[in-house]
Amino acid sequence: DLCSCAPVGRHQEEELNVLHLDLRHSVDKRLKFTEAMEKTQKPPVADCRRCCKPRQRTVRYAFPEEQTHLLVAIDQPTPPVDLDGMNKKGIVFFGYTWRPVAAIEHVADGPHYISWIAQPTTWFVQDDDATPTTKRQMLLCLKGYTLIVFKKVDVYKPRKKR
Repeated sequence: DLCSCAPVGRHQEEELNVLHLDLRHSVDKRLKFTEAMEKTQKPPVADCRRCCKPRQRTVRYAFPEEQTHLLVAIDQPTPPVDLDGMNKKGIVFFGYTWRPVAAIEHVADGPHYISWIAQPTTWFVQDDDATPTTKRQMLLCLKGYTLIVFKKVDVYKPRKKR
């Protein structure tokens, strides 16, 4: 934790298998998925006891080379936040390109869930109220999603400008 009155602090690095993405107190009801992920690296911290100003915490996530998957557990408010920007080919966060390979969607009130499992060109959708089916793409708006499993595709390398 860093404060302007005492700019000495420690850097925090965490190895991460499951990331808890807490959106219950989100003011912004339309948020890009990558923005929500970035907010986990700067969590709110109590004010400094000495000067009463806000402290700053920055968390860096470490992913060992052998780690291939990341589970993102999403705590949604009611109504849920519209998370958008999902892409089956992969999205970039925390310095890697990650591809969604499975998801759990909570539908309406009560204990009703839909499972999404990535296939080579489609998504297999298991709904306990309907016959299993396939869809071309996962919902782009992640309203109601409670868990997404990502596979690490590659280290992100920005394109060089010519």
